[in-house]
Amino acid sequence: MNECYFHLAKLYSKNEDTSMQGKECIDKFLKDADESEYTHRILGDAYFLAGCLELRISNGDMEKAIKYHEKAAYYQHPQSLVVCGSHYIESDAKKGNEYLESAFNQHENVFAIDLMLSKSANKGIPISQDVLKKVIHLAESDKYFMYLLGDHLLKGTLQSTENNIVNLPTQQPTEGSVELGRSYLVKAANENHTGASLVLFRLYSDIYEDNEAAKEVLEKALVNPDTTLIDKKTIGQLHYIYANLLLEDEDNIDKAKEHLKVAAYRFENLEARNMLHDQF
Repeated sequence: MNECYFHLAKLYSKNEDTSMQGKECIDKFLKDADESEYTHRILGDAYFLAGCLELRISNGDMEKAIKYHEKAAYYQHPQSLVVCGSHYIESDAKKGNEYLESAFNQHENVFAIDLMLSKSANKGIPISQDVLKKVIHLAESDKYFMYLLGDHLLKGTLQSTENNIVNLPTQQPTEGSVELGRSYLVKAANENHTGASLVLFRLYSDIYEDNEAAKEVLEKALVNPDTTLIDKKTIGQLHYIYANLLLEDEDNIDKAKEHLKVAAYRFENLEARNMLHDQF
């Protein structure tokens, strides 16, 4: 009978207007729920839902929501581990890092590693080489970890040494780090990681000043862009940028117009719409 409150809470949580009823139901479920009756996964899911609903009804008060996420993290809930890590990484880097490392070790969570790389070394707690070895191993076949390594090597949060990759406080990336990062991004882009294609485009156009390489990256990325990684507004902007690159050669005018139409009408890009109106 008690489990009905959990199911009701999930139903109520789908509608923002019934968040309060959802929170009341999940609190009733959690009041009598214990480990002798429910698995850790169910309890983790329940505390995670409670944390999300508390954040919603308290207008974003994480101090109220975090107590639920901490309990969910105790049961190794992957998203709550990241929520707790993100919450504590600024005020208590060691505690935040422990949550994030657990999220990675238990669930291979790429967002946890992204946060750790962005924050940990600058807080005096670099990622261990054992964790980095696992990340490098995952990047051999997983496009999300390929992108992660490539992006952070270009940002300078990871540095390439003679025979290793290390996490040190952010610094200007070396030539070797940039080249290794580029190679990871190329691999990710070839696996249809649109975010990697976008970083490569900026690298080729802004750093290498190689418009042909930049154009080629965009052309491949726009064949089948992954909308789970890049929002529609950004895709529209990429079609608009690609059209302008094509217009550098008069032979590509018709192709450029097609990309402007896609940007303007499928992705509602105002710049493309104005360009079609003014020039074509």
